[in-house]
Amino acid sequence: MLVYSYDLWLVALSFLIALMASFTGLTLSRGLESVSSGTRQLRIVLAALAIGGGIWSMHFVAILAMRFGIPVYFEVTETLASALIAILLSGLALLIVHFTRPSKAMLGLSGGILGLGITVMHYVGMTAIQGCTPVFSTSGIVLSGLLSILFGIVAMALAFGKRREVGTLWASLVFGAAVSVVHFTAMSQTSFLGWDVAPVSPTQLGDSQIAILVM
Repeated sequence: MLVYSYDLWLVALSFLIALMASFTGLTLSRGLESVSSGTRQLRIVLAALAIGGGIWSMHFVAILAMRFGIPVYFEVTETLASALIAILLSGLALLIVHFTRPSKAMLGLSGGILGLGITVMHYVGMTAIQGCTPVFSTSGIVLSGLLSILFGIVAMALAFGKRREVGTLWASLVFGAAVSVVHFTAMSQTSFLGWDVAPVSPTQLGDSQIAILVM
């Protein structure tokens, strides 16, 4: 099993990214009742890119904060798939809020989907790691999944339950915290096995390339 440590500055940066992305996405998706259907759809797309991209960016910045003591790389397919999952599920959650009859059930459904996107993105993103093998525990998957759904529902209820600006601020804090809490909860239940020989692939991304994507 590999013993790893964290660069605390990058951990703090990952949390800041989650907060910033949450606030941007939720702000873009406010006040859509009075705009045309085309404008509403465009802003939902932009909000999904902000929220989903922010979830993904937080995850990979937090991964870059880890110091394994060995070189690690990231497979392109799984890396991009994890970003796409986060964006698509964020978009689906926002579509439910804005294109269905407002109700607590719809808020709960959208929040659950948004929260689930965090966990699915996390574990798909973890499979991208090359150079060591993540070993997941069932308890970690279940706990992180439950936490992400709970936080997602609370965030959506705060953001869209009464549609006030203060609700957006609180929702941004809750959802930004959710992304970070879920990530590090899942990581606390994950072990890593080092490889004797790390194969080199033309589809692997290094730390600097991941950092460019995040930027």
